[in-house]
Amino acid sequence: MIKPIDSEDYIVKTLRELIISQLELKPNQVLNSLSFRGADLHKEVENFTYKTFSQNNLIIIFELLENDSTNNITYTDNENNIILYASYKFDLTIYGKDSGIYSKKLRARFLTDEVLEELEQKGIRLYAIDYPSSGTEFINDVIWERKDMSIYLSVRIDTTKILVNGKFESADDLTVIKI
Repeated sequence: MIKPIDSEDYIVKTLRELIISQLELKPNQVLNSLSFRGADLHKEVENFTYKTFSQNNLIIIFELLENDSTNNITYTDNENNIILYASYKFDLTIYGKDSGIYSKKLRARFLTDEVLEELEQKGIRLYAIDYPSSGTEFINDVIWERKDMSIYLSVRIDTTKILVNGKFESADDLTVIKI
């Protein structure tokens, strides 16, 4: 049985760290799309001087999305705990002239038994990875090569049942204070 997780941030952190290690990248090359978009991609050089990324750089932008699927299952166990298996999609956009080879390496490495077991031990079950699709994007007056792919996963979230035995407040029970 897969171990439960506490937050969606845990999924993001775990997958980001794994992408960085499997592709031997620097942390500033794997960015959450909640923080950065297209032309806003910058890196600090020195003394608050900024330089945009070039096509020679490899940049991965990711986004964690809830995945509406039949893999979302909820049940109650014998101790009245609620167990939810929630499905997510981890979208990746890989930019740069080497995006093709890196996207294929990422897919191949994520499908190895070692990576699948590591994710499982951390409470994340990977159940599919799209084969990368090609595209281009116009950023800062430059056409960038890009590859798009998605990782599909499931996690377990545990919670307890709350029984409603108390009385609800009604308008009669409220005290109105005039100011």
